[in-house]
Amino acid sequence: MDIGRRVQTLRIQSGLSQEAHLSGHDYSGCGDHKFALNFWIADLFAEFERVRSLSIGRMTEIIQANPNYYFFNVYDPDGNVIEITGHYKGE
Repeated sequence: MDIGRRVQTLRIQSGLSQEAHLSGHDYSGCGDHKFALNFWIADLFAEFERVRSLSIGRMTEIIQANPNYYFFNVYDPDGNVIEITGHYKGE
């Protein structure tokens, strides 16, 4: 295997394994792991309630990934992850 091909293989393996190091970001069983769209919103709970009221499809509850990071996921029809994060002060 030439050096260029080894570097490309390492980059791919490295990119796929990074998700395992993100506490609270387990996308197993939801999507093809190619990407996750991430959006920041000023009021996470209000946006969670708004999206839930639309009944547009599968979504998670609000998840605390660490003391300063909250998010919820919405999934498009193809199973891609849309992560919504932002300021959260509780319900």
